[in-house]
Amino acid sequence: GVPATLQFRNEYRHPVPLGLTVMVWGDLTLPREELYPRARVTVSSFSDGTAGAAVTTHQDEDILVPLHPDPAFQSWHVPHTFVVGHAIPGTNVVTVEPLDQVQKPLRITGLVMCPDCEEDRKVALAQVAGWRPAAP
Repeated sequence: GVPATLQFRNEYRHPVPLGLTVMVWGDLTLPREELYPRARVTVSSFSDGTAGAAVTTHQDEDILVPLHPDPAFQSWHVPHTFVVGHAIPGTNVVTVEPLDQVQKPLRITGLVMCPDCEEDRKVALAQVAGWRPAAP
């Protein structure tokens, strides 16, 4: 499939967990080609370099499998949010590349940053190696 990109800014002063909300449906009695495709999700964070050139400062990559993690919900067609990385302060780009040739396109329904999720924020700060807050 053709990759899709979403660009946004994290205006908070610290990295925050980033969630991608997609439609999930996991009726495993159906053939694989009737389900949503798995996708490679890359979160790239940029800072302004000299003369406005963007410099990549951080990158997360994950494989998104659009099945609900709770088997009791796998026969339902519902949105679900998966944490796919971290948004660093500044410009961030999410690239979603479908990995399967199936009938249905991946349906992205939301992009979520949760700066007030304290436990998730602590994990984000610990996982983003080398990140330092900008000077005030």
